[in-house]
Amino acid sequence: HTRLTRRHRARPLPSLEPPPSVASRPLRLFMFGDHGVFPLGFATTKQMRADLAAAGGAGAFDCVMLAGDVSYAGGVISGFPEIEAVWDMYGRMIEPIAATVPWMTTVGNHENSYNYSAFKARYAMGRGGDGQGNFWFSYDVGAVHVSSLSSEHPYGPGSPQRAWLAADLAAAQGAHWRIVTIHRPFMSSDLGGWHTGPNGTLEYNWAAIRASLGPLLEQFDVQMTLTGHLHSYERLHPVDANGTVVPAGTGTTHVVVANAGAWIHEKWMTPPPAWSAVRDLRYGYARMEANATALHVTAVALGGAVIDDFFVTRGA
Repeated sequence: HTRLTRRHRARPLPSLEPPPSVASRPLRLFMFGDHGVFPLGFATTKQMRADLAAAGGAGAFDCVMLAGDVSYAGGVISGFPEIEAVWDMYGRMIEPIAATVPWMTTVGNHENSYNYSAFKARYAMGRGGDGQGNFWFSYDVGAVHVSSLSSEHPYGPGSPQRAWLAADLAAAQGAHWRIVTIHRPFMSSDLGGWHTGPNGTLEYNWAAIRASLGPLLEQFDVQMTLTGHLHSYERLHPVDANGTVVPAGTGTTHVVVANAGAWIHEKWMTPPPAWSAVRDLRYGYARMEANATALHVTAVALGGAVIDDFFVTRGA
């Protein structure tokens, strides 16, 4: 478990002030996944730079949360040999933001080339924690506790990762807000996440994630998850561990923000399930403000149009 700090191997950077407390100005975070350089990672990054400047520049945002699939240096095929120059290009692209805003990366399937070597070397997360290096770790952004997990490693009952998450969330009960991020979604109505089962009905590809980790979200009052992988934007109504919609202020709000630059070629389940609140196939990302009473998330498309705007509140 770590608190956010900033290191850089190439050149000195401005010192970063600690994130504000929940009683001072709202925390501000960028949230997205599936970024990359092409086709539109450059465009979303340019718009985020404008957001940062409009908010006051360095120090105006407190963290970037990236839910996996960082640079796509291995192309669109998971495990394909990486082109290291793409990692370099990605680093230059994000540097105007990452130089002053902690850039926190969750692992995705497109980081797995050469046993995740480039990802581990370039984006060293959780160095001071008790998790598993870049794969599962936690950090605090002011009053927000973030548990970052790996959908690419075992997470089922009896796994070290699940045991670590239970201990991490138990220790974070004093945090005002708890967010879990993992690359593959707990739930989604994007058909790319479904297959036809033996009996001819649709089955969700990663139902095991919700089956194993969902009870921990409920037990330890995790208010929101951030996921990626399916190149789309989708927010769910608050749900319990079984995926049943529950009243606002209870349950967990799952948000898929996987539209930050990688190719979008998705199709939706029709009609939308009752648990799906908002879904969109435009490129973009999300901004979040956190204060003592709510998480306020605004998802925006390229060009600035608002895709979604919602609040997550705490239960009584």
